[in-house]
Amino acid sequence: MIVIARQLLSDPLRTLLTIAAMAAVVAFILILEGFNAGLLAQMRNTVMGRQGDLIFSQAGIFNMIAARSILSEYVRADIEKVPGVTEAHP
Repeated sequence: MIVIARQLLSDPLRTLLTIAAMAAVVAFILILEGFNAGLLAQMRNTVMGRQGDLIFSQAGIFNMIAARSILSEYVRADIEKVPGVTEAHP
C-alpha cells in the first residue's frame, strides 16, 4: 500500500491525467448508453404509435424510423381481403 501511495504522489500530473482519462471514458460510456436507450425508446414509440397489431413493409426496409415503405394500393387491397383485417392504411 505504501508503494502505491508513493507512486501516486511522486508524479501528481500523471495521476491527474490518469484520473481525467478514466473519468472521460466513463462519461463517454454513459453518453453512449443514454443514446442507445433513447434510440430504443424512439423505435418503441414509433411502432406502438401506429395503432396496429401487424405492420407490413416493403422488402428491404429494415429501419422503421428513417425509411418509408411505399406499398401500392394493390397490396392494400390484398391485405384488406385477409380474414380478420378491419383496416389497412398505406
